[in-house]
Amino acid sequence: MILMACLHHGSKLLHIAAVATFLSLVVCGCATRAPRADGDAMLRAAAPSCRERPPAAYTPDATREERDRIFSLLAFAIVAKSWQPWDAEKRRGYNIGAVLVDEDGQIVCWAVNSIGATDNGTQHAETRLMVNYLDVTKGTNLGKHVVYTTLEPCAMCGGMMTLQSVERAVYGQSDPGYGKAIERLTFDSAAHDGYCPYPRGVQSVPSTLAARERLEKAYAAAGEGGIVKWLGGTDAQRIYEDARREFLAFQPEHAANETVLKAARAYYDKVPGKYVKMPYTLQCPS
Repeated sequence: MILMACLHHGSKLLHIAAVATFLSLVVCGCATRAPRADGDAMLRAAAPSCRERPPAAYTPDATREERDRIFSLLAFAIVAKSWQPWDAEKRRGYNIGAVLVDEDGQIVCWAVNSIGATDNGTQHAETRLMVNYLDVTKGTNLGKHVVYTTLEPCAMCGGMMTLQSVERAVYGQSDPGYGKAIERLTFDSAAHDGYCPYPRGVQSVPSTLAARERLEKAYAAAGEGGIVKWLGGTDAQRIYEDARREFLAFQPEHAANETVLKAARAYYDKVPGKYVKMPYTLQCPS
């Protein structure tokens, strides 16, 4: 009898112990999940509330898109006008150029890369464009202006466009090494423990010109060397010359762009095919 009582009592103790173990596991499981949920909530609460938003996507109508092509072709034509091979004894700079267009669609300035002529690595086409125009006009920013450049802006040029409130940058060739600088400034990573978009976001838009696709394919096929060196070669020069011929023979499909093209050609005729020291007022402003 004593043995049976002990066995019965022991089974009850084992049952109680099993129940207690189960309950402890449930409690522990809840305890370990709760902090994780609380931690997620804390991260969400700590994420900055961004006042700035990435710029809206650029969706031009057909007339506007054709106008963009005209201005991009003008930038290519200006570079072709002052083209220099990579092995030139004294190079002005890289074969990269840009034009600035105001909110009324007027071409107000031009520039070409001049790091060689100035012995100054900051003298990219886009920086010269903006600095010269603001210096000559005594302006304070470039709000509602558009920069058309033959090569995708680097971090220096994209940063200056951002700080000067440029509305949009339209580029004629992607730069695999130094491109997407503007996109990085406008990227919103705040929800992932990152940063809000930088203020005054610029729209970065690839040109719809056939020249852009040709340049990108040709450079990719080259397979070696930096892009600025490649832009001093015969393959790139051929495409730039074709773009210049396209500009001079262009026939607008939209009547509203006939005066735009006429003004662009008149502007091109007055742009010199050689280095000009800053500050310059020749066609800047026009």
